[in-house]
Amino acid sequence: MRDTVTEPGVSGVGLLNKALQVLDQFTPENPVWTQAELGRATGVSKSTINRLVRYFCTEGYLIQNEIKGPYQLGPAAVDLGLRASAQFDIGTMARPLLEQLAGDTGETALLAAYRPRRREAVYVVQIPGPGEGLRVFQSVGSSISLYAGAVAKAILAYLPDEVQNEIVQGPLEKLTDNTITDPAILTHDLAEARARGYAISREETYTGVYGIGVPVFGPGGTVVAGIAIAAPTFRMDSATMLEHAQKVMAAAETISARLGDTGGSR
Repeated sequence: MRDTVTEPGVSGVGLLNKALQVLDQFTPENPVWTQAELGRATGVSKSTINRLVRYFCTEGYLIQNEIKGPYQLGPAAVDLGLRASAQFDIGTMARPLLEQLAGDTGETALLAAYRPRRREAVYVVQIPGPGEGLRVFQSVGSSISLYAGAVAKAILAYLPDEVQNEIVQGPLEKLTDNTITDPAILTHDLAEARARGYAISREETYTGVYGIGVPVFGPGGTVVAGIAIAAPTFRMDSATMLEHAQKVMAAAETISARLGDTGGSR
């Protein structure tokens, strides 16, 4: 039987919550933490942080590469993540909602997952729309840069400032005549996307294609993917765009909730 972490006044569900708070701080953007930093970020007391960190190190969920040095996720945490990934497929979960979205809008619906280490997104699901004029246009499994296109910008708009700034500063390759390659204009466009809740692409990646993209969030409000519809520009007048945007946002909200997002302020 594994040892347990105990401390007067901190036990049961309360202690488990504090333990998860600690582990949640270790992200691709912030992979290394000291005990003091963990305490400030979580509000957990110094003594409890110390006990939890020691326990996680013993069990292999954290490692300390040098004496009195900072901590990072260990092999047990990596193994847990791999097992979770093997059992959970965001594409499988989201597919029925994307099929409904394609049916409701008459346009192609797609989902792209964010890959933090590569600073890119990967198409996971694509449902051809029943309407004429545009069907499948991008192969599942292909990667996309985050600065152009509705689904890409929906993800980029909600990434941490330092990551977003790094991507916006380029280099930004021009994919079509309408691709935004000016960092100042792209920054403004991303701010507008956040303000209204969805990103718009007017022929930024493919000539004749109009896209509406919305971010998908996981636990803690971290953006993990984006969904979008893609339609021929001739079918996307202002009224239709606004109507479709509401449907894309509703589908993204449902997917996020199923992933554990609580819809807190962002």
